[in-house]
Amino acid sequence: MLQPSELKFKSELHRRDTNATRYIVIHHSEVPSRHTVDDIHRWHLKRGWDGIGYHFFIDKEGVIHNGRPVWAIGAHAYGYNTCSIGICLEGDFNRQQVNEKQLSSAALLVALLCIRYKRAAVVRHCDLTKKKSCPGKHFPFKTLLYKVSEYRSLLNPLFSESCPHLSC
Repeated sequence: MLQPSELKFKSELHRRDTNATRYIVIHHSEVPSRHTVDDIHRWHLKRGWDGIGYHFFIDKEGVIHNGRPVWAIGAHAYGYNTCSIGICLEGDFNRQQVNEKQLSSAALLVALLCIRYKRAAVVRHCDLTKKKSCPGKHFPFKTLLYKVSEYRSLLNPLFSESCPHLSC
């Protein structure tokens, strides 16, 4: 399910204080046609960034790809990159629907991140900036939170603390 990547970043990435992680930010790539984590990495390099700004990318098959390392400052939510983890789903959810494979993978990933970053709130990119509609008007955010809650219930026997800020 988690696909490691061999991405090469333009320069050394800066470390963030992972204990200060306050947000898990959900994005869409805003591209309706098929593309890969390598494509996004290349697009972000062309913008002058060090490489892909998201920490994870979930393709249409539901495969989770590593992007920027979670210990590194992201480049996905201006003003919040030092205190957040960015997850991007392949697609343009202003024009398309999320498929079940992607949504399930996203929910599992978010549930696991909530276990690791107990104080992090799950938010949409548009919750942090009104300049964006990301992850799109067709993204089922409430359904994602419900699925995260279901995964957390399954994982609770293994982990004792719950993820705050998830009101499902």
